[in-house]
Amino acid sequence: MNKLIIIVLIVFSFSCFAQKFMIKNGDTLIYEQTMEIHKDTMYFGNNTIYPGDTTYSFPCYTFEKRDGQIINQRTPNCLPVGFWIIEHENGTISKGNYTSNGKLTGIWKTYDKGGQLIKEIEYTSIGNDTYTLKEIHYKDGQATIVSKKTWFASFYLQHLLLISIILGVIFFSRVFINSPIYNRKNGTNYSPIYFHFGPIVSKNFGHSLMCTFTFWWSVGKLKEESRSLAKVSNILSIIALGLFFGLIIGLGLSGELK
Repeated sequence: MNKLIIIVLIVFSFSCFAQKFMIKNGDTLIYEQTMEIHKDTMYFGNNTIYPGDTTYSFPCYTFEKRDGQIINQRTPNCLPVGFWIIEHENGTISKGNYTSNGKLTGIWKTYDKGGQLIKEIEYTSIGNDTYTLKEIHYKDGQATIVSKKTWFASFYLQHLLLISIILGVIFFSRVFINSPIYNRKNGTNYSPIYFHFGPIVSKNFGHSLMCTFTFWWSVGKLKEESRSLAKVSNILSIIALGLFFGLIIGLGLSGELK
């Protein structure tokens, strides 16, 4: 009976506690702190380390393995990535994900000592900035919304890259459609792309400028062979301007342009 209890305790300990590893010179090794003897005086906030003092060096490029799942990964530059389980000093536990550049992302959940959900925060990251989309606190099974962005603002922040790509493609594709229209109209053969590299300067500055900022054509006044292109350009202009001003109005109504 005692042997059975010991076996159960061993299995329980391995299932509840993660084994920590580090990657060193391409090899996966058991996590180990390194003692370092300092040669120079160093300052860390209110703490001063003098020559001869010893501290422990915590390696980067580490990860933990719990129940067969890899968690709490750090890159060679010490950035947290992937799924994390963080145990706080007060006994609560937070679970959530980091992006590949070490920013909070998605829904993070915090549990009390008894495993009850007490907090839920949804994040999204854009570049070096992290935004809180929604924060909910739980008490006695009741949810209280502490903060929440509007649906429009949340959609915009979560899909900013996609929105920028779509808007950019629509806007700049007009340039290549407008270029042959202007070339036929003016009897030129200019490229829509203007470039200026030192002494090498293209002669199509005015042409490129007009192709970029012409948003509407009077189709009936153009040559027959240019009318189909002009209609396409007009449609793309409507979509581009509609998306741009729609974003501005939506963000303004959401209070994000303060």
